[in-house]
Amino acid sequence: MKSLWIFNFQPLALVGWGSRLEMNAVDEKRVIEYIKKYGNRAPEEITRDGSYDEYLIQEAKVISEKDENLCPNYQ
Repeated sequence: MKSLWIFNFQPLALVGWGSRLEMNAVDEKRVIEYIKKYGNRAPEEITRDGSYDEYLIQEAKVISEKDENLCPNYQ
């Protein structure tokens, strides 16, 4: 079973409801695929910022009330 914790050997991680993507370096294609696959998956469907802040360096900005089309500039 895969652990839910993020470990230090992967310095970059994207986290979502029940999922995570860990990388050593940014792989734009993998990031876009991850966001499109796992974005907007929380059961509450709330658009406000959550309370997770452990190891958070910078908060993401909320672009709109509800993002229907994730990563619209990428096919």
